Amino acid sequence: MWKIDEIFNVLGKKKGCAEETIITGFSIDSRTIKKGEIFIALDGVNYDGHKFIGQALDKGASLVIVNEKKYKDKFPIITVKDTKETLIDLARYARNRIKSLLVVAVTGSSGKTTLKEWLFKILKDDYNSHCNFGNFNNEIGMPLTLLNMPKNTQICILEVGMNNRGEIKKLTEIAQPNIKIITNIGVAHIGNLKSKKNIALEKSEIFSCYSKNGISIIPRDDNFFKYLSKKALKFKNERVLSFGRNIKSTFRIIDNSKQDKDVKFFLSKKKITITKHINLSGWEENISIILGLIETLGLRSKDWKIR
Repeated sequence: MWKIDEIFNVLGKKKGCAEETIITGFSIDSRTIKKGEIFIALDGVNYDGHKFIGQALDKGASLVIVNEKKYKDKFPIITVKDTKETLIDLARYARNRIKSLLVVAVTGSSGKTTLKEWLFKILKDDYNSHCNFGNFNNEIGMPLTLLNMPKNTQICILEVGMNNRGEIKKLTEIAQPNIKIITNIGVAHIGNLKSKKNIALEKSEIFSCYSKNGISIIPRDDNFFKYLSKKALKFKNERVLSFGRNIKSTFRIIDNSKQDKDVKFFLSKKKITITKHINLSGWEENISIILGLIETLGLRSKDWKIR
């Protein structure tokens, strides 16, 4: 996945060993680290990764990145000013070293994890795809996802989470997404942000980075549609598409009777009928986004039934 020279170049360090070493991945958890991975020692509120450097090396870590205030350079230990910022710098490099990479970023008050996982499941058989699993959607988890992305990845689907102000903007700057999706604006995190308007403002920060030929996808039926649309239209060279039941939606959902499991979707150029196999809130919305994205980008998809 990585050559050791790349690591030293990103860190602005001279190579500390003569032999060539292939790096298989990155970890911040000495309990699960695998042979050949780099261990990044992070300082947390309730833990200090520097206490587990020995354990990481015993398990076969190729390199250990630590804070210079606590250690001195001595291969395989590499010192930096701030291990968290180094994690982010490496993640930026990982994102940019794949020139043709398509990055899809998903945020929203609900439904984003499901959408990310469904989209990954649907595309992985036709494309080299990668995504953040579990709750790896924050300022630590998302950069780690990029670091552990195989170099032959074609499509990377990233869930972008938020607890406080400024988080989505920072993660978006790291991920530099080509496709930006907001599922909805709800009341999750309203305790920290005080109002749905503030939540909409923070979620809209996913549009803060320009991407040539970029696409933003937003919920047409949401009360904050006009606000999100205005924010997404900031970059005139990007397209803004919508999904929902509103007749003006780019990807439109047609409601049927409760007894009818076939759901109709009108895309920009075609009508598609899908049989609904599960009773899940937001199913129609997520499927409309997936269908619309596949149609808009001209992606292949062999079998995308979500059961």
